[in-house]
Amino acid sequence: MKVGDINGDGRADIVLTPSEGTARLVWFEAPEDPTTSGWREHVVQDPIAFTHSLELADVDGDGALDIVTAEMAQSDDPDEVLVFFNAGGGHSWRRQVVAATGSHNLRVGDLDADGDIDLYGSNWQDPPVGRVEFWRNLSR
Repeated sequence: MKVGDINGDGRADIVLTPSEGTARLVWFEAPEDPTTSGWREHVVQDPIAFTHSLELADVDGDGALDIVTAEMAQSDDPDEVLVFFNAGGGHSWRRQVVAATGSHNLRVGDLDADGDIDLYGSNWQDPPVGRVEFWRNLSR
């Protein structure tokens, strides 16, 4: 689970993905009063499986939070590393497969100091165990 303003309304929304098994990648839109039961669910992808990775970051530099996730070794092959680009205030998403190697605990950050968000992680059952992969963002 991650928290971030998905639709740009200034309120903290909640993003969920299944870590064990198969379910949906969803985000819940925060109502004006977050203590009420008015949280609206939005499906990003259904189904998605064994995603022990979830990050929110502006990967494409457009000012909107994108969703980064990855399937791990237990999912059906290929184990995809995915970016869901927020293309419409959280109501429209563009899915990009970054790699078919998966990752168990993917992270994001500007690793090469060029001003954009890169991805890195390791799919813990891949031989050799402990190999860390780096996916450089070349969009800038």
